[in-house]
Amino acid sequence: MEYPERVGSWLAATARNECLRSLAAHKRVVLGHGQGEIEISDQLGLPVGRIGPTRGRCPARLSVLLQAP
Repeated sequence: MEYPERVGSWLAATARNECLRSLAAHKRVVLGHGQGEIEISDQLGLPVGRIGPTRGRCPARLSVLLQAP
C-alpha cells in the first residue's frame, strides 16, 4: 500500500458511502401499474393526474383546520 496512514479515512469514507447507498435503496418504493395510483384514484373518484396536486394541498388545509377555533 502506498499510503498506509490513509487507510482509516478511506475505510470511514467507504463505510459511509455504503451505508448511504443501502439506505437509499431501501427507501425506494416502486409501485407497479395498478398497485397505487389506480386503487387510490378509484377510491377517491379522481383521475390519476389529480392525485398529486390534491395530496400537495392537504398539509396546508390541515394546518388551517387545526388552527381554526
